[in-house]
Amino acid sequence: MDPKLTDDEKSRVKDLRAAVRRARQGSSEEVYGSEDYWKYSKEELDGEDQISDLRFRALQRNSDLSDPSFEQAAQEYKSQQDQRSAKRLSILEKKKLFDKRNKILQQSSSTTTNLTSMRAAYVDLLLTIQSKTSHQKQSDFSKDVLRAYGGTRKTNNTTYCFSVLDGTRRERDEFVAAHIFPLSIGPKAMEYIFGRDARYEINSPRNALLLPKKIEKHFDAHQIVVVPAKSDNPDVREWQFLIVDKSGLWNEYVFPGGEMKFSDLHERKLIFPNDFRPRARYLYFHYLTSMIIHFRAAQKTGIVRSELPDTEWPELTRAWATHGEYLRDNMIYGFMEELGHELPEDLKQNALTHCAPIRSNSEAEELEEVVDSLGMIRIGSDDDDDDDDDGEDGNFDEDDEEGEAGGMSVN
Repeated sequence: MDPKLTDDEKSRVKDLRAAVRRARQGSSEEVYGSEDYWKYSKEELDGEDQISDLRFRALQRNSDLSDPSFEQAAQEYKSQQDQRSAKRLSILEKKKLFDKRNKILQQSSSTTTNLTSMRAAYVDLLLTIQSKTSHQKQSDFSKDVLRAYGGTRKTNNTTYCFSVLDGTRRERDEFVAAHIFPLSIGPKAMEYIFGRDARYEINSPRNALLLPKKIEKHFDAHQIVVVPAKSDNPDVREWQFLIVDKSGLWNEYVFPGGEMKFSDLHERKLIFPNDFRPRARYLYFHYLTSMIIHFRAAQKTGIVRSELPDTEWPELTRAWATHGEYLRDNMIYGFMEELGHELPEDLKQNALTHCAPIRSNSEAEELEEVVDSLGMIRIGSDDDDDDDDDGEDGNFDEDDEEGEAGGMSVN
C-alpha cells in the first residue's frame, strides 16, 4: 500500500535508510558485546522506528481509514513496533549480562580476589542467565534425543514420536528436544558444576527431555520442574512433573484444541518408552535453580500469588526427597553464601544434602576454572534476535517511489 510520501519525506526516508545501513555495518564490524556494538544496535533500531513512523503517518494522511488494506497495514505497523520493542529490551538485558560478566572477569584479575567472593558473583550471574535462557535449535542433538526416547515412525507422510505424557505416538512437530542444563551456559560451566565426567554431556540425551513445545517453553522458563516419583521398580527411576509457578498457567491447555490442562500435568508421571532416563543431577540443578528464581521473585515483590499460596512451598521444597551427590559442594556453598538469607530452610537443607565432593587441586586452580567457564557462557547466542532482519532488508530500496508502491509494508 503506497503511503504517497512527499518529496521531503522521501528524502528523509532515504537519509534514515543510509543511517540504518551504516549502523548495521558498524555492529557487524564490532566485537559482539562491546560498547560500540550496543551503540550501533540501538542506532539501527532507532532508525527503523523513525522510518516506520514517518511512513505510517503518511499512510494515515492519504488513506481511507476504513479501507481493509489500511487496517491490514496498521496491524503490520503495530506488529513491527512490538518486534522492535522486544528486540530493544533483549539488547538491554544482554548488555547488562555482559557488563556483569565483565565485572566478574575484571575482579578475577585483582590480586585481592578470593574464591568466596568470586563464587558468589558466579552464582548470581548463573541465576540471572538461567532466568532468561531460551532454547537453541540443533538438528543433530534433536535426532539423538529422538532416538534415545523411542525414535520416530512415519505414517501417511506424517512423522510421529513417543509422548512422555501418555505413552502414545503424537506428531513429531508438536515436540522439541529440550536441554535440561542450558546449552548457553556452556560445557565448561557444566564440568565445573557437576565434575569432569559431565564435560561431554551438554549435547547428550542424558541432558535432555523430549517435550511438547508448550511444556518445553514453561520448563525453560522455570515454571515447571521434573522431580523424582515413587517407583514400583527399584531398578528404574521414575519422574513426575510439578508446576512451580501456576500464575496464569494452571488452566491453560497443553495442546491447542486438546483436553489436557497444565493442572492435569501437576504430579503427573512421565512415561518413557524404555529404560533410558536423563541424569538426575541435571534435573536437580534445574529444580534447585527454578525454586531459587521463583522464591527470590516472591521475596522481591512481596506478593504471594493466590494460585501459589504459602502452604504449597513446603510441598515444593521437599519435592526432591531422594538422596544423591549431584552438584559441586562449593557451588552449593556459593548458593548459600549469596542467597541463604532469602531461601526457606527446607530448601537450604535439601541443597546441602546433594553436595558432591568435587575438588580442584588448589584454590587458584578452582578460581581459574570459574574464569574459564565464564568465558564460555554464550550471552545472546540464541536465535531470538534473528527473525526480524530478513524481513527488513527488502524495504531498504534506494528508490522509494518504485520500491514500495506495490507492497503492504509500512517500514
